[in-house]
Amino acid sequence: KLGIQMPVIIGLKLSFSKIDAFYKVLNDYPEVEQCYRVTGEECIIMKVNLRDNAHLLEFINKVSVYGFSKSSVIIERLV
Repeated sequence: KLGIQMPVIIGLKLSFSKIDAFYKVLNDYPEVEQCYRVTGEECIIMKVNLRDNAHLLEFINKVSVYGFSKSSVIIERLV
C-alpha cells in the first residue's frame, strides 16, 4: 500500500452488543492488514497500516464506537 508509513497493533475490547456490527464493517477498513479474535483482555487484535498520527486518530475514532481500543505503534520488526 503506497503512502502507508506507520504500522500499528490495535487491541479492541468489543462491547458484547456490538460484536456482530463490528464483524459486518471489518472489511470496510482498507487499513486492516490482519485481524484476529483472541483470548485475553482484548478480544480483537488487528495489525493496521496508517499514514501518520492523524490517520491513527481517525481510525481509532472509527473503531472505538464498538468498544475500548488500545494501540501500539510498531517501531521495529525483530523477526
